Amino acid sequence: MKTRLIKKILCAALTLALVLALMPAALADDAQLYLEGGNVSGDVLQLVFYSDAADTPSLDNLSVQIGGQDVALKSVNPLSYADPGTSYVILFDTNTAVTARALPDMQKIARTIVAGMGAEDNVLIAALGDEMNEKDFLDDADELGAKIDAMTSGTQPQDLYSSMYDALELLSETDGLRARKCLVVMADGLDSQISGVSEMELSGLVEKAQIPICVVALTYGTKTDTRVEAAKTISGFARLSPAGLSILLTLNGAEDAANQILARRDNTYLAVLEGDAVRTATQADEADFTLTLTTAAGDALTAERTVSLDGLAAAQATPEPSAEVTPEPTATLMPVPTSAVDGLWNKIATLPVWVYAAAGGALLLIIA
Repeated sequence: MKTRLIKKILCAALTLALVLALMPAALADDAQLYLEGGNVSGDVLQLVFYSDAADTPSLDNLSVQIGGQDVALKSVNPLSYADPGTSYVILFDTNTAVTARALPDMQKIARTIVAGMGAEDNVLIAALGDEMNEKDFLDDADELGAKIDAMTSGTQPQDLYSSMYDALELLSETDGLRARKCLVVMADGLDSQISGVSEMELSGLVEKAQIPICVVALTYGTKTDTRVEAAKTISGFARLSPAGLSILLTLNGAEDAANQILARRDNTYLAVLEGDAVRTATQADEADFTLTLTTAAGDALTAERTVSLDGLAAAQATPEPSAEVTPEPTATLMPVPTSAVDGLWNKIATLPVWVYAAAGGALLLIIA
């Protein structure tokens, strides 16, 4: 009996040791690093990325590659340092199957997001089933408030999957939107496949678009099996998206849900690269970027994305050094020696005038 007890204790100890050894790795896997996009600003490129790792991104632990080539970073700062803006699409489930209390909560969530948006943000407000296009993005808080107030419960079909599909396509394929994108879906998940867009098709686009999805499931803690399963399904799309957020709406939880969506900014950063450094690595209109964050524990989190470089000027050409011209040597004039006779004449030429007069008089006397 004692032998069996000792074996059990040893087995438990080994199991505990194994769990403790694997725990740091398991926790490290929970941290996310996601490259949201790039934004050309003057002569620099801003890489917008999300990280909820315990290690704050900095020049010491963050590196970037373009097409496999290392490129030096100029700075790494929180998003608030220079916010390039976010384009939000907020979808309302306005079907009458949603309880009466859901519409006021959805409106409160949307108003809170609009009130907290940055100077460069814009927002598209739509009900499930509405057509959406680029001109529907607004940055005026009053206009957005009017759209939110105009939302009413209705009996029209609410095609959730189709609307999410259209919103993701709009966000991922429309030029001129902000560097960051975010899809906010407020729904119960019961009206999902009216137009024939399947869960598999939507899941495929979620993975391809790589756009964060914030799902607010309108369950209010109900225990109905159908509602619970629907909430699980739509929450799965949020978990499938990078840096997604899944919220089960509770009574009096609207403001908290909105603040959770806005709080994603706290984990968003800007990595700035000099335009010349980028253009030295590539002259293409877009390039594959790889971001690597090395944690204090030695783990490496990576994120990859194709980033548009449209508008980034080409690297300035470095002028070729001019060839030095060696001047031709000039001939050195050698001094000509002065003869003794020439020296005598030079001395005679410098004598005073009276000497010449006296010498001339003496010569005349001699001749006379």
